[in-house]
Amino acid sequence: LYEARSIAYLNTNQLKLALNDAVKIRDINPNITTGHFRIGNVYQAAGKIEEAKKAYNAGLTYNSKDPNILEAIANLLHPKLNTKPQQIDDTRRESSRAEELYNDGEYRRALNEINGEIKKDQRSGSLYLARIVILIGLTKTTKDQSINKADLVKLINADSIMVGQLLPRWAKENSEKMGYMKKGGEYNR
Repeated sequence: LYEARSIAYLNTNQLKLALNDAVKIRDINPNITTGHFRIGNVYQAAGKIEEAKKAYNAGLTYNSKDPNILEAIANLLHPKLNTKPQQIDDTRRESSRAEELYNDGEYRRALNEINGEIKKDQRSGSLYLARIVILIGLTKTTKDQSINKADLVKLINADSIMVGQLLPRWAKENSEKMGYMKKGGEYNR
Protein backbone atom coordinates (compact mmCIF):
# COMPACT_ATOMS: atom_id res chain seq x y z
CA LEU A 1 0.00 0.00 0.00
CA TYR A 2 2.72 2.48 0.95
CA GLU A 3 4.60 1.85 -2.30
CA ALA A 4 1.55 2.32 -4.52
CA ARG A 5 0.56 5.43 -2.62
CA SER A 6 4.10 6.83 -2.74
CA ILE A 7 4.13 6.34 -6.50
CA ALA A 8 0.74 8.00 -6.86
CA TYR A 9 1.84 10.94 -4.70
CA LEU A 10 5.06 11.28 -6.69
CA ASN A 11 3.18 11.26 -9.99
CA THR A 12 0.77 13.90 -8.73
CA ASN A 13 3.65 16.08 -7.48
CA GLN A 14 2.80 15.62 -3.78
CA LEU A 15 6.44 15.10 -2.90
CA LYS A 16 6.19 15.56 0.85
CA LEU A 17 3.54 12.83 1.07
CA ALA A 18 5.49 10.64 -1.37
CA LEU A 19 8.59 10.99 0.81
CA ASN A 20 6.64 10.14 3.98
CA ASP A 21 5.37 6.89 2.44
CA ALA A 22 8.80 6.05 0.98
CA VAL A 23 10.36 6.41 4.43
CA LYS A 24 7.66 4.13 5.87
CA ILE A 25 8.54 1.50 3.24
CA ARG A 26 12.21 1.71 4.23
CA ASP A 27 11.42 1.64 7.94
CA ILE A 28 9.21 -1.45 7.61
CA ASN A 29 11.96 -3.40 5.87
CA PRO A 30 15.28 -1.53 5.62
CA ASN A 31 17.07 -4.56 4.16
CA ILE A 32 15.36 -4.42 0.78
CA THR A 33 15.92 -1.86 -1.96
CA THR A 34 12.35 -0.67 -2.48
CA GLY A 35 12.19 1.98 0.23
CA HIS A 36 15.62 3.35 -0.62
CA PHE A 37 14.67 3.46 -4.30
CA ARG A 38 11.43 5.34 -3.58
CA ILE A 39 13.22 7.84 -1.32
CA GLY A 40 15.76 8.42 -4.09
CA ASN A 41 12.94 8.95 -6.60
CA VAL A 42 11.40 11.68 -4.48
CA TYR A 43 14.69 13.47 -3.90
CA GLN A 44 15.52 13.17 -7.60
CA ALA A 45 12.15 14.72 -8.54
CA ALA A 46 12.90 17.54 -6.12
CA GLY A 47 16.30 18.14 -7.71
CA LYS A 48 18.13 17.09 -4.52
CA ILE A 49 20.73 15.04 -6.34
CA GLU A 50 23.09 14.37 -3.41
CA GLU A 51 20.24 13.10 -1.22
CA ALA A 52 19.00 10.94 -4.11
CA LYS A 53 22.48 9.45 -4.56
CA LYS A 54 22.69 8.64 -0.85
CA ALA A 55 19.32 6.89 -0.92
CA TYR A 56 20.14 4.93 -4.09
CA ASN A 57 23.55 3.90 -2.73
CA ALA A 58 21.95 2.76 0.52
CA GLY A 59 19.68 0.51 -1.55
CA LEU A 60 22.64 -0.87 -3.50
CA THR A 61 24.18 -2.12 -0.26
CA TYR A 62 21.34 -4.66 -0.13
CA ASN A 63 21.26 -5.51 -3.84
CA SER A 64 24.16 -4.21 -5.89
CA LYS A 65 22.50 -5.27 -9.16
CA ASP A 66 19.04 -3.75 -8.67
CA PRO A 67 18.19 -2.61 -12.22
CA ASN A 68 15.80 0.11 -11.05
CA ILE A 69 18.40 1.76 -8.84
CA LEU A 70 21.14 1.39 -11.45
CA GLU A 71 18.91 3.06 -14.05
CA ALA A 72 17.98 5.83 -11.61
CA ILE A 73 21.66 6.51 -10.89
CA ALA A 74 22.34 6.62 -14.63
CA ASN A 75 19.54 9.19 -14.97
CA LEU A 76 21.16 11.25 -12.21
CA LEU A 77 24.44 11.26 -14.10
CA HIS A 78 22.80 11.98 -17.46
CA PRO A 79 19.50 13.74 -16.72
CA LYS A 80 16.80 13.91 -19.35
CA LEU A 81 16.22 17.26 -20.97
CA ASN A 82 13.39 19.56 -19.87
CA THR A 83 13.07 18.24 -16.35
CA LYS A 84 12.48 20.84 -13.67
CA PRO A 85 13.05 20.14 -10.01
CA GLN A 86 9.91 20.13 -7.90
CA GLN A 87 9.55 21.06 -4.26
CA ILE A 88 9.05 18.64 -1.40
CA ASP A 89 7.12 21.11 0.73
CA ASP A 90 3.42 21.91 0.54
CA THR A 91 3.88 24.98 -1.67
CA ARG A 92 3.65 23.57 -5.16
CA ARG A 93 2.96 25.39 -8.39
CA GLU A 94 -0.81 24.85 -8.14
CA SER A 95 -3.21 23.21 -5.79
CA SER A 96 -6.57 21.90 -6.84
CA ARG A 97 -9.63 22.15 -4.64
CA ALA A 98 -9.72 18.33 -4.51
CA GLU A 99 -6.20 18.24 -3.12
CA GLU A 100 -7.04 20.82 -0.46
CA LEU A 101 -10.09 18.82 0.59
CA TYR A 102 -8.03 15.62 0.66
CA ASN A 103 -5.37 17.22 2.83
CA ASP A 104 -8.12 18.36 5.21
CA GLY A 105 -9.44 14.79 5.47
CA GLU A 106 -12.62 15.62 3.53
CA TYR A 107 -12.34 12.55 1.31
CA ARG A 108 -15.96 12.46 0.10
CA ARG A 109 -15.90 16.10 -0.95
CA ALA A 110 -12.44 15.62 -2.50
CA LEU A 111 -13.84 12.69 -4.49
CA ASN A 112 -16.72 14.82 -5.79
CA GLU A 113 -14.28 17.56 -6.74
CA ILE A 114 -11.86 15.24 -8.56
CA ASN A 115 -14.77 13.63 -10.40
CA GLY A 116 -15.66 17.10 -11.71
CA GLU A 117 -12.05 17.64 -12.82
CA ILE A 118 -12.02 14.27 -14.58
CA LYS A 119 -15.23 15.15 -16.44
CA LYS A 120 -13.44 18.24 -17.78
CA ASP A 121 -10.27 16.35 -18.76
CA GLN A 122 -10.84 12.63 -19.23
CA ARG A 123 -7.42 12.08 -20.81
CA SER A 124 -5.37 13.12 -17.77
CA GLY A 125 -3.71 10.11 -16.19
CA SER A 126 -2.64 12.15 -13.16
CA LEU A 127 -6.26 12.97 -12.33
CA TYR A 128 -7.03 9.26 -12.20
CA LEU A 129 -3.95 8.74 -10.00
CA ALA A 130 -5.21 11.49 -7.71
CA ARG A 131 -8.61 9.81 -7.54
CA ILE A 132 -6.92 6.52 -6.59
CA VAL A 133 -5.18 8.29 -3.69
CA ILE A 134 -8.51 9.80 -2.56
CA LEU A 135 -10.28 6.44 -2.82
CA ILE A 136 -7.55 4.77 -0.76
CA GLY A 137 -7.98 7.47 1.89
CA LEU A 138 -11.72 6.95 1.83
CA THR A 139 -11.44 3.16 2.24
CA LYS A 140 -9.08 3.53 5.20
CA THR A 141 -11.05 6.11 7.15
CA THR A 142 -14.72 5.69 6.34
CA LYS A 143 -17.15 4.57 9.00
CA ASP A 144 -20.07 5.54 6.80
CA GLN A 145 -22.28 2.47 6.27
CA SER A 146 -23.55 3.86 2.95
CA ILE A 147 -20.08 3.39 1.45
CA ASN A 148 -19.36 -0.12 0.27
CA LYS A 149 -15.61 -0.75 0.49
CA ALA A 150 -15.84 -3.48 -2.16
CA ASP A 151 -17.24 -0.89 -4.58
CA LEU A 152 -14.39 1.48 -3.73
CA VAL A 153 -11.87 -1.26 -4.52
CA LYS A 154 -13.60 -1.81 -7.87
CA LEU A 155 -13.27 1.91 -8.60
CA ILE A 156 -9.59 1.82 -7.69
CA ASN A 157 -9.08 -1.11 -10.08
CA ALA A 158 -10.99 0.69 -12.85
CA ASP A 159 -8.89 3.83 -12.36
CA SER A 160 -5.74 1.69 -12.42
CA ILE A 161 -6.79 0.43 -15.84
CA MET A 162 -7.34 4.03 -17.00
CA VAL A 163 -3.88 4.98 -15.73
CA GLY A 164 -2.51 1.99 -17.67
CA GLN A 165 -4.12 3.28 -20.84
CA LEU A 166 -3.27 6.95 -20.35
CA LEU A 167 0.21 6.48 -18.90
CA PRO A 168 1.25 3.08 -20.36
CA ARG A 169 4.96 3.32 -19.61
CA TRP A 170 4.37 4.29 -15.96
CA ALA A 171 1.78 1.53 -15.51
CA LYS A 172 3.95 -1.13 -17.10
CA GLU A 173 7.07 -0.25 -15.10
CA ASN A 174 5.28 -0.01 -11.77
CA SER A 175 2.98 -3.00 -12.20
CA GLU A 176 5.96 -5.22 -12.91
CA LYS A 177 7.73 -3.88 -9.81
CA MET A 178 4.68 -4.59 -7.64
CA GLY A 179 4.29 -8.20 -8.79
CA TYR A 180 1.52 -7.86 -11.33
CA MET A 181 1.49 -9.99 -14.46
CA LYS A 182 -0.04 -9.11 -17.81
CA LYS A 183 -2.90 -11.40 -18.77
CA GLY A 184 -5.31 -10.76 -21.62
CA GLY A 185 -4.35 -7.11 -22.00
CA GLU A 186 -4.91 -6.29 -18.31
CA TYR A 187 -2.63 -6.44 -15.34
CA ASN A 188 -3.70 -8.97 -12.73
CA ARG A 189 -2.15 -10.00 -9.47
